[in-house]
Amino acid sequence: MKKLLLIAAAALCAAMSFGAPDPEFPTIPVMEKPMNQMTKDELKAFYAKRKAALEALPPEQREAYRAKQRAERIAYAGGIVRKTEGKGRIVYANLQQTVETKDIAKTMNVLGKFLRVRIDTLDAKAEDVADVNKYLLGNDAKAVVIVVDNATDPAILVAPEDKWAKVNIGKFKDKNVKSRTQMELLRAFCYLCGGIGSEYNNPLTGFIGNPTQLDDSPVAELPIDVINRCSPYLKQLGVIPYIESTYRKACREGWAPAPTNAVQKAIWEDINASKERGPANALPIPSPKKK
Repeated sequence: MKKLLLIAAAALCAAMSFGAPDPEFPTIPVMEKPMNQMTKDELKAFYAKRKAALEALPPEQREAYRAKQRAERIAYAGGIVRKTEGKGRIVYANLQQTVETKDIAKTMNVLGKFLRVRIDTLDAKAEDVADVNKYLLGNDAKAVVIVVDNATDPAILVAPEDKWAKVNIGKFKDKNVKSRTQMELLRAFCYLCGGIGSEYNNPLTGFIGNPTQLDDSPVAELPIDVINRCSPYLKQLGVIPYIESTYRKACREGWAPAPTNAVQKAIWEDINASKERGPANALPIPSPKKK
C-alpha cells in the first residue's frame, strides 16, 4: 500500500513537470505529452528513466530537487486543510520488545493516513490488557490489537465481537521477524475490521499456511478492495474518518477556511473570481453536430 502511495505521489510530480525541462535540473526527464495520452508501457519507461536520473544526482541535488517539487505542489494546491476531525481510534498495544514500537507504528501510521482514521501504537504491560474492555474504555479505543511474544498463543487470534485481536511474534520469529510482524499487524487489522476477501491474487489476507509465505512479499501491502471493505466496518465500530483535502479543492467545494498565506490567498481569489463569472460569462461549449 505504501508503495502505491509513493507511485501516486511520483505521478503527481511527473504531471506537474510536463513540458520544458527544468533549467536547474536539466538531466531529469519530463513527459513529452500529457499523462492521460500515454500508454502503460510509455509511463513505465518514463518512470524508470526518471528514477535512474534521480539516483544519478548527488544526494544534496536530489534533496534540492525534491524540495522544489514539494514547494510546487504546495504552491499549486495551497497545502492540506481539514474539514472535520475524526472520532474514535484503533489501538495497537505492544507488550513485546523483539520488534521496536516505532516499527509497529510505522506500518500502521501509513494505513491510518490512507484510511484517514486514528491508529495509535502504545507500549503496554500484560496487566494493562488483562481486562480488554477496561483497556478499550480507558484508552478511547474502539478496537485493540495486542502484540505479544510467547511460545503458546497462535500467530493471530481474532475476537471481532469483543473488539480485540492478538498478534504473537513468537510463532514467526527469525531473521525476518520485523517484516513478518508488519505484515501480520496488517492481517490482524483486516480480520478485525472487516477487510478479508480480495479479487487480487495472493493478498496478505489470503491463505498463509507457513510464516515463510510472508517472506514472498517484499513489502507490506494491502489490495485496494480490502482497504475499501474496512471503511464501512470501521464506521460501525465508531471509528469515523476525518475529512481533509487540498486548499484548492476545498475552495472549489465551498468549505475552505479563510486564507492564511499568500499562496492560499491567490487560490481563494482565483477560484472565487471564477465562481462569480456566472452563466453570462461561462465557457462556450459547442452543441453536438446533427447527423
